[in-house]
Amino acid sequence: MSNIIDKLIKLSGIQTISPQEAKDRNMFGPLYHGTNDAYRQDIIDNGFRIIYNKEERSHGYHLVDYYNNIPPPIHHLGFGIYLTTIKNIGKKYNQGTIKNLHLYCLDSQNIETINFGANNTMMKWWIKNGYKMKSLNNYSDMDMAEAERIQATKNLTETLKSHYDAVWFKGKGIRSLLDGDQICIYKPELIYMIDKSLAKEDEIGFKVEMNPQIDISQLEDYEKSSLPGYGPAKGGKIWGIILNKRPISPEISEKFHNGAKFFYDIKWNKGGTSYNVKDYQIIPYSKL
Repeated sequence: MSNIIDKLIKLSGIQTISPQEAKDRNMFGPLYHGTNDAYRQDIIDNGFRIIYNKEERSHGYHLVDYYNNIPPPIHHLGFGIYLTTIKNIGKKYNQGTIKNLHLYCLDSQNIETINFGANNTMMKWWIKNGYKMKSLNNYSDMDMAEAERIQATKNLTETLKSHYDAVWFKGKGIRSLLDGDQICIYKPELIYMIDKSLAKEDEIGFKVEMNPQIDISQLEDYEKSSLPGYGPAKGGKIWGIILNKRPISPEISEKFHNGAKFFYDIKWNKGGTSYNVKDYQIIPYSKL
């Protein structure tokens, strides 16, 4: 099975990584990228591509007055690969579904963060970072204005790329600001797709179930409340995905946790999420 996975990874145009390795390498994410089936397959086959061609662009600002009769750049943060940290935003661009809404991460912490709400503030930031675009009053030919806007957006992109690997527009305020949460990545080679199938036993992303040899009735009440099978989680096969793993110091473990070496946070298919589940309380999931 592992040979098949390795072959698929080598044939893929985008790098893949396990959830645990992404955390261990302190990658930025998780990130969501919503698109249609055709573009999604192209990303898997050929990797992410920064698109400059107008005919291929699916999003972006129109040539209109944004502030003081100056149009906005082609894209909010320049030319790059746009992802989001918000699942619902990714879903919106993914044809309204979470099906095949892949998770990604960025192998960099060289990220500028901005959170502007006013159009004039956004325009000042664009101009400060190389967006040199005249007022629309200066153009009688809108094709010429569009050509200059493309070049101005490229200048903006190159300035930002010279300082950062990505810019994150958080889009948070009393209400959602402008286009909402988005991160523009200028170096596609730093993007990895998170592949949960690469998770090894006991790692983040691995599927587990309760150890049937544990007598839950003998546990303390606070321990019972953190495990599935109580409250709304009754009935049917219960399994979970490891979200986090933390070591327990030997002294604390021997005194309070019966020799357990690790705590796990687990999201169950029924009953929500459990925290501080001990290693001996779970086993690898089996469909049997």
